[in-house]
Amino acid sequence: MNTRSLILAAVALCLAAVPSSAAAQADPAPDSLALARQWTTWFYAGDADSLVAYYGGDDDPAERRARYAEISLMVAERAGFETEVIEETWKKRNGQTQYWRTAKFSGMDEPFLVRWIYSEGKHLGMGLGPASQAPPVDEN
Repeated sequence: MNTRSLILAAVALCLAAVPSSAAAQADPAPDSLALARQWTTWFYAGDADSLVAYYGGDDDPAERRARYAEISLMVAERAGFETEVIEETWKKRNGQTQYWRTAKFSGMDEPFLVRWIYSEGKHLGMGLGPASQAPPVDEN
């Protein structure tokens, strides 16, 4: 299986537990950028326990922990490690607030995008993939 297929499989796995419809979320609190950065740091380090502590979805915690650990390892093996942050921003997608982090990675030629679905200090899921394949966002 090639890198792109593995990353797309990881995206599907991560997003499978995200509710398909949710009410629009309020804009993130001022400290939420630091929190989203921390989730990303934990994800890169494979610290699934810390990520699960901030998970606000309905998945079984043990299932979610195993999923995060597996996907974190796969990203490290296939994409390498983050070498440079290109952009951090907040977007609305499907009415939900998301943190988007676009970065260069040691094992990829194109930038990689990490997305966290943010809700009141918790995350409801994440998305991963090449930045060129970023999903559409809500219009203002």
